Formats: sequence, structure tokens, C-alpha cells
Amino acid sequence: MAEIEVEFNGDEFEFTLDETDRAKIIDVIIEKTGLTRERIEAVIEFEEEDDDKEKEDKIIDKITVELTEENDSDESGKAKLVEENNQVTVTINMDGFPEDVSQPAHIHLGSCLDVGEVKYPLTNILNGESTTTIDVTLDQLKSELPLAINIHKSVDEAGVYVSCGNIVF
Repeated sequence: MAEIEVEFNGDEFEFTLDETDRAKIIDVIIEKTGLTRERIEAVIEFEEEDDDKEKEDKIIDKITVELTEENDSDESGKAKLVEENNQVTVTINMDGFPEDVSQPAHIHLGSCLDVGEVKYPLTNILNGESTTTIDVTLDQLKSELPLAINIHKSVDEAGVYVSCGNIVF
């Protein structure tokens, strides 16, 4: 996408194009302003913004945690942890989940083999999905290892773990 601003003899023209090819942009400027190609090419300045670079700058890092079945639950999935603006968004997607059952999810201290207390509560999973933003960076999480994401069977059966994954950097 190109945002065009043309100032000529006190007149200002502003418009947006889906086009990013320089020659085609110049053709549109000629059409809109009546200026000659030579005149435009003599004074034109192109300022390019790299949208992908901007997105890369915003997203500092991301990791994926494999959530494996526990207690013959047939529930497994993935948790994606993406840092943006000094916060981590945890997105969980599960397979084999029970329909319409709210399942508590947390980041716990410890590992899946030795689950400790809850460090960061996450939004309960419903129909296999949960998204939570927590006020922590991935570097902070890394400094707090070992940590694990643990999924519980239901609110009523929170003591039964159905899936777990160790956070590994």
C-alpha cells in the first residue's frame, strides 16, 4: 500500500493506492495531477515502511509448548506463548476436549512430573480454546523455570490433570 502526498504550486493532493510499484505510482500521480513524468521524477521522494519489520519489532519472541495427555484423558494440544509489548499472550488449543466443560488452566511452578503451586492463572479452556494475556515477559518466565502449563479436568475435578507441558526455551 502506498500513501501519496503531492504538493505543487500551493495545491496538495493526497490519496492511497494498493500499488507499490514506483512506475505505476508515478503513472497515477500523472493522472491525478497533470504533471509530466520528467517533473515528477525530478522531485519525487519515496519513503518506504517495512510492515514485516514493524511486526517483527513488536513481536519479540514466541515459543510453543506441547501439551501431552495425562491420566488417559485423550486430551492433548499446544500452547503458544507470544510476547508483545512486554506482555505474554498464552493461546491454548486442545484436541479430545469435552464439549461445554470449563477446564481450569494454569502456569504452575515445577514440571509436569512435579507440579507445584499456581504461578499464573490462565483463562479456563472451553471447547478446546483459551487465550490469556499475562503481565510478564518471556525473559521473566525463563528466569522462573521450571514452569509447566497444566490443564485440569473441570472446575469440580480440579485435582485431576488431563494435559500438561513443560515450558522450555
